[in-house]
Amino acid sequence: MISTRSIVLLAAVLLCGCGEQPSGAGGTESETQAPVSPAEHADHPLVKPFKEEGPAALRVDGVPVPKATLERYKQIYKIRRPTVSDKTLMREVIEEGIVPLAAMYAHYAKTDIAELSRRAWAAHERLEAGEQWGVVLADVSDDPNKSIQFGSIGVRQRLSVPGLAPPSPEVEERAFSQAMNTHSEPFCTDKGVEIVLAKNEVRSAGRTEAQATREIYSILFLWDAGYRELLAQWGPGRSEAEAEEFKAKVARFKEGMKRRIRAARIEVLDEEYRSVIYPFRLAKKGDSDG
Repeated sequence: MISTRSIVLLAAVLLCGCGEQPSGAGGTESETQAPVSPAEHADHPLVKPFKEEGPAALRVDGVPVPKATLERYKQIYKIRRPTVSDKTLMREVIEEGIVPLAAMYAHYAKTDIAELSRRAWAAHERLEAGEQWGVVLADVSDDPNKSIQFGSIGVRQRLSVPGLAPPSPEVEERAFSQAMNTHSEPFCTDKGVEIVLAKNEVRSAGRTEAQATREIYSILFLWDAGYRELLAQWGPGRSEAEAEEFKAKVARFKEGMKRRIRAARIEVLDEEYRSVIYPFRLAKKGDSDG
């Protein structure tokens, strides 16, 4: 038999995270957004893939991507890599930032977003009412790291840290723009729907605002009901064989999500962006934009 600690640590390595438990908490939509069939509940609006309105420049698997979103992402990437050309940055924006989020949203728009939105807004209401972040996180987050890392994404700065991958653009944009010791409203990432908390900003002498570090924490509502159910079933007292079977099932879920992202196709609506899209991503005639 493997120990309870080993099992908990096994769950911890399945998703990223590091840090300490926070104790504090306090706190856009698009014109034509992704096709979503469930009706919005008045108290729990559906969380949209992108917050901007305005004309769409692209569609990723049918999900419209506003031009304003692309330009917002480019500014985030420009802070990370100021010497890289705009063309290279925009290609990275689309491939690394936009496609994973839009592809996952497109896949789960009809089956999952209503439930994730309901859960996320309910958690947000609890935070707004003054409940402690750690209490709400422990109660509702789907992240199996929550009992070890307490939702921590780590100590980050807007400029990328050598050896440490930056958080998703949506997480980064909120974590570094909201007031300290406040939580965001729910928003979408490629992992699901998230709420972030920013704490403990540190600015060293001579460093710019972009180089300030913040501790970032996230409450995560994961895409895919089956994945959520699998993670919720895990607990202490499992044998080594059961642990290996669990790890294999998690790997299958994650590989399926990677396949969806690899298979995503882009329809160009604004020709300005065609040259920065990899040819294999371009939708062919007859492809469904779902």
